[in-house]
Amino acid sequence: ITFWTGWAQAFTFWGGQELFRGYRWDAAPRREQGQERSLDGGLRYSMQGGSYQTFRDQLSWLNGPPSDAEFQQAVENAFHAWTVVDPATNLGTTLSFVPDFATPVNPGYVNFLVRAGAEIDIFAAVDGSTWNPGDRIKRAETFVGKTINTKVTLTSGTTGYTSDAITGVDIYFNSNPQALYTPLIFQTLLTHEIGHALGLGDVDIDSPFIDDNYDGSTSATALATLTNSFANLINPLNPALSPLDTYFVANGDPGVDTAGVDILMETLLPIALFVPGVNPLSNDDFAGRQFLYPTFPVPEPCNATIAALGACAAVVVLSRRRYRAEISNFAYRRRISPLTLADADGSPSGGRS
Repeated sequence: ITFWTGWAQAFTFWGGQELFRGYRWDAAPRREQGQERSLDGGLRYSMQGGSYQTFRDQLSWLNGPPSDAEFQQAVENAFHAWTVVDPATNLGTTLSFVPDFATPVNPGYVNFLVRAGAEIDIFAAVDGSTWNPGDRIKRAETFVGKTINTKVTLTSGTTGYTSDAITGVDIYFNSNPQALYTPLIFQTLLTHEIGHALGLGDVDIDSPFIDDNYDGSTSATALATLTNSFANLINPLNPALSPLDTYFVANGDPGVDTAGVDILMETLLPIALFVPGVNPLSNDDFAGRQFLYPTFPVPEPCNATIAALGACAAVVVLSRRRYRAEISNFAYRRRISPLTLADADGSPSGGRS
C-alpha cells in the first residue's frame, strides 16, 4: 500500500534560512485582515460539511465507513498527538486544538493574504494539486497562508522574534472512490498534515534539514543519528541560536530510508508508524515541535518542604539564566547569515505539502 502526503529537513521547517525565521503560529493574540490567527485559545479547525460525520461520508472506506464515534476519535487522536509530552525529554507543549464547525470551511483568501474559514480547514477533493480524478492513492496535501518576515511571540515567552506568521491552513484529502481509507490510515495521514499546518516540512523533500549530529557514513551511523533525541538542545528563548546545524540527508540508505528510521514527517509514511494506540511522532518530530513552539523542561517533583520548594524554584531560575548565557556565547561561535525580506524559503509555491 502506498501512502502519499505530498510536498512539504532529522526535522525541517518551512520558510527557514539555516536556523532562522520559519513558519509558525504566533503565541500572542493576532488578527490578520480581521481574522483571529494565533495559538491564543487554541487552533480552531473545521471540516467540509460542517461535522465529523459529513466529512467522513465524503471519503471511501475499506470494509465500510467507521462509526461516528470512531471517526471523530481518529480526528481527535491526530490533533492530540502533537500535544503530548515528549517521553524522551519530558518537554511538553502549550499547543491545543479546538473544533469550530460553526465556522464554515472556505478555500479562498481574505485580501490575498489570509486563508479564510477557521484557522485550519479540512477538505475532501477528487482533483488535487498532486492527484487527478480517478487517483487511488490515499494521500493529502496542505496549503499554508503566511505573513512574511514579521515579529511573533514564541510559546516560551520571547517577544519580537523574527518569523513568518501562519495566517491559515487548508488540508485536502484525496476523495476519489478508488482511494479506500481505514480509520488508522486516515488518522496517521492527518497527523502528518497537522505537522505541516504547524510549519514543519518533509524530511525527504526539503533539504538541507536540521539535526544535532547527523552522520551518513554508514547505515549504522545514519540510524543512530537520525533516531536520537535532541529536543532538549534547542534554546527555548531563541531557537535560531541552538547548537544545531543543517545537513543534506539522502533519500535512501544511508539516510531516511535506512531500516529503523521512521519519521512521521516523511513524504512516504513508513509502515511502522501505522500502529493502533501508538503516537507516531518520533524524536525528530518532537524536536521540530520544540524548535517552532519551544517550552522549558518540566521540573522534577519537589519535596513538600519549604526548603525543597525553594530549591526547585532556584533550578528554574538558573535554567533560564543558563539559556541567556548560551545565547550570548553562541552568537559569537555560530556563523550568522544575513536575512532578506524576500520569501526565499525554497518551499513549494503557496506553502503546499
